[in-house]
Amino acid sequence: MVNESSDQGGQQPRGIGSFAWLIEAYGQAIALLENQAAQIETLEREKDHLANQYREALQQYHQLKEQYDHQYSQQYQEYFSLPLPCYRWQAIEGELYLSDFNPAAARFNSQALQQPSLNLGQRPQKIFAALPTLYHHLENCLKREVSNSQRLQFIRLNLYLRVEYVFIAPDQILMCILDESEQLLTEQQLRQQVRQQSAIAKLGSISLNTSDLAKLFRQAVIFVARTLDVPYSCLYLKQKKTSICTLEAGYGWPVDLIGAVTVSTTPDSHVGYTLTQQQAISIEDLRVESRFRGETLLHNYQVVSGISMPIGPVDNPWGVLAVYSTEERHFSGDETYFLQAIAHVLSSSIERDRQAADMNLLHRSINVIRQGVVITDAREENNPIIYVNQGFEKITGYSADEILGRNCNFLQGRDRRQPPLTELRAAILKGQECNVTLRNYRKNGEPFWNALHIFPVRDPAGYLTHFIGIQTDISHEKAAAANLQKTEAQFHQTFQLAPIGMAITTLGGHYERVNQAWCRITGYDQETLLEKTYLELTHPDDQAEDERLNEILKQGDRQEFQREKRYIAQDGQKIHILEQVALVRDAEGKPLHVIRQMVDIGDRKQIEQRLVQEAFYDHLTGLPNRSLLEERLEQVIKQQQRYPQHHNALLFLDLDYFKAINDRLGHLVGDQLLQDFAKRICHCLRDVDTLARLGGDEFVVLLTEITEPQTAFEVSQRIHKALQTPFELAGQSLFVKVSIGVLPKLDRYLTATGILRDADLAMYHAKAKGRARSEVFELP
Repeated sequence: MVNESSDQGGQQPRGIGSFAWLIEAYGQAIALLENQAAQIETLEREKDHLANQYREALQQYHQLKEQYDHQYSQQYQEYFSLPLPCYRWQAIEGELYLSDFNPAAARFNSQALQQPSLNLGQRPQKIFAALPTLYHHLENCLKREVSNSQRLQFIRLNLYLRVEYVFIAPDQILMCILDESEQLLTEQQLRQQVRQQSAIAKLGSISLNTSDLAKLFRQAVIFVARTLDVPYSCLYLKQKKTSICTLEAGYGWPVDLIGAVTVSTTPDSHVGYTLTQQQAISIEDLRVESRFRGETLLHNYQVVSGISMPIGPVDNPWGVLAVYSTEERHFSGDETYFLQAIAHVLSSSIERDRQAADMNLLHRSINVIRQGVVITDAREENNPIIYVNQGFEKITGYSADEILGRNCNFLQGRDRRQPPLTELRAAILKGQECNVTLRNYRKNGEPFWNALHIFPVRDPAGYLTHFIGIQTDISHEKAAAANLQKTEAQFHQTFQLAPIGMAITTLGGHYERVNQAWCRITGYDQETLLEKTYLELTHPDDQAEDERLNEILKQGDRQEFQREKRYIAQDGQKIHILEQVALVRDAEGKPLHVIRQMVDIGDRKQIEQRLVQEAFYDHLTGLPNRSLLEERLEQVIKQQQRYPQHHNALLFLDLDYFKAINDRLGHLVGDQLLQDFAKRICHCLRDVDTLARLGGDEFVVLLTEITEPQTAFEVSQRIHKALQTPFELAGQSLFVKVSIGVLPKLDRYLTATGILRDADLAMYHAKAKGRARSEVFELP
């Protein structure tokens, strides 16, 4: 090559050319080395830069790893401390195994699933053997690789769960369980309570709007059965004067059994045991019940469980309300309270029905008394009249239609400045009892003196609702009763209706606290009462019952009771009161003390006695009247039928020429003569005999348990002899004779009417034969 180049390059010398070539080659080598050195230097710089980047990246990696480890630790701790049961599952070859769980999961398995231990590596089929649905959804989550949420119900175990299945790629699942059982059960309980309250409200509305007890009973058993979801319900009512109850209404039973089935009220029957215990009785399993025998009706219809509740007053229930199930069932406290509330509604309705009957009787009784009775509505602004009896109509001359809706002040006409009216108005404004005498005017304008006694009527809450006024026409007695009127005025000035007395006593009966009303009613000051027990003030005849009821309170069998009783006041007087006693418990339910409330009902007792006096005794002489005499005659007839060896007799007395005396000397003298005549005849009789005034100048003597029939005639002669002494009246000596009809034997009579008829006939025979004699009745 060199040679060729030399030849081509011309004529240059061979040595110089080679040196130049070497120089050129050396320069090229130097340039190449310099270039390579520059490249090496660049690579060194790049290496150093990459090393720095690597160190920085490594440092960042360690920092990120440290942060990740810290966050993971925190998240794991949070997951581990969650209150929700959490399980982590690891899939290995398509099968799930427990890889982690928190303490809440261990508690859930122990309490809800009754599994004492939970171990890593366990299969879900074993852990959730009692709840297979849980692991079925777990397997579906793994297969589909999709997270999901499920709401699951396990009614048998009372479990209501919301389960979250979180798929963590590629092969893990996080399962979290939210136990909603308590919330859902509470909601169910609230819904059940709403249903129960609705049923109670509906039945209460029906009871207020109907007087048909049979309809109310039918609705009650339907409401009870449907609300408590039972196949059978019963309402048994006691039959008067028997020891049986009748199935008055029922649900689920054949129609022909209602009214036909009867059960015993003895304690060995379910119904009788409920009545005896006076409380709710629960039957867990009738097939093994040992407290009583199940009625045949219950066994025939495969009744297993049930609950029964007495209806009516605790001391004398009227019947039993019961529900039954054909499966084993435990009735909750709410269900028991519901049944008790329905029983109370029924009890109130029965009580109202009986009160209505009593009110009807009371209305008829009030109408037969001579006094006027008026009731006004204190809730209305004008206090209008809403009721008057026939006595009021007779006294005033107004009919009820003319009076109803008006205020009583129209009876004063224009005479409305009478001082007693101020007292009356003040008492009405204060809702107090008041007793005044007013000058009123009849419909025809005639004035009359009206002794008016008003009583406030309050509802159970203590609010004034009505006034009851008792008015007596005292026009004829006004002049003669000036001193009595003065005494009554002083009495009414000092007398006020006492508020309800209240006291707190220990369980042993010692007074802890009393109010002024209690002190005022009993007459003791507060300091003295605080040193005593309520039993020390109780009438001896009432102490045993008080001790019994107080012991029941202390034992917790009853929470309250109400009764009429008597206290002995400081002055030794008996006080009739209505007492309400309630047991108070502390926050832990332990008996703390007893609250006692009392109302003085002495006035009511006096009114009751006065009504009896008006109904059965003659107002002029105080002797028994015709009604009481006929009642005693009926008793004598029954007694003589039972004891035929007893002898009884009757005398019929009629004063001779009484009308002439009455016309000549006046009615006042005539009335006084009748009173003195009655007293003198009483001295001729024994204490066991009865002297009655039939009316006018007719009297009857009933002789009981005499030794022989002749005794009746002997008593009549004794009466004639007693009348030989004159009566000193109006400054005159009056000789009075009497004609007497004698019935020496009463054994053949069946009615009081027949006795009085024949005795009256014998008396007229005596008058026909000249008066002032006795004639014995003889059969024609």
